[in-house]
Amino acid sequence: MSAETRPVVTAAAPESRTGALALTAVVGALLIGGAGVALVQQGLVDGGVLAGQGWLTSTVAWLDATTAATAAAVMILVAVLGLVLLLAAVLPRRRAELPLPGAPGVVVEPGDLARIASATAETVDGVLTATSVASRRRVTVDVESTGAAHVPAAVRGAVAERFESIGLDVAVGARDAVRGSGRQQSRTELPPHGGTDA
Repeated sequence: MSAETRPVVTAAAPESRTGALALTAVVGALLIGGAGVALVQQGLVDGGVLAGQGWLTSTVAWLDATTAATAAAVMILVAVLGLVLLLAAVLPRRRAELPLPGAPGVVVEPGDLARIASATAETVDGVLTATSVASRRRVTVDVESTGAAHVPAAVRGAVAERFESIGLDVAVGARDAVRGSGRQQSRTELPPHGGTDA
């Protein structure tokens, strides 16, 4: 008896965990760059190279003319913005990957779930192409088929069985579109079944 053949799946590239830090760095760089430009413009005005009033001088004059309430509001706004950026940089992000049962230290990314689902769906009789989107607990498979009535249920069953075989508890939904007349027409949709939505 030959061994069971599994669809070949290419692993997704690891997701970067530095998104918040990158955003903070960009905002910080923009603020520093803006301050530098303002200082250069002020220096050129003071040196007589540029006509008019320097931006820093104008800012100071505006602050002098503002009321205490307006100044307090501006300071509070700046403080809140700084706090938000600080929290975004230091707070841990929610982990996107799922630990693989029975394999300590091994995780599966949502992109891997989508690849597994699509590769498995394409092994179902009547499926022409398959694409999938996935989160930690939910996968939706969109297939283009020959129009056989069994396709949506068969796809959902095959994908769910594949996830169960590797110990993953994931809800699986399937949507079928029939190829024909040069365009896809919606045929059947089965909502996610099994797993625990999150």
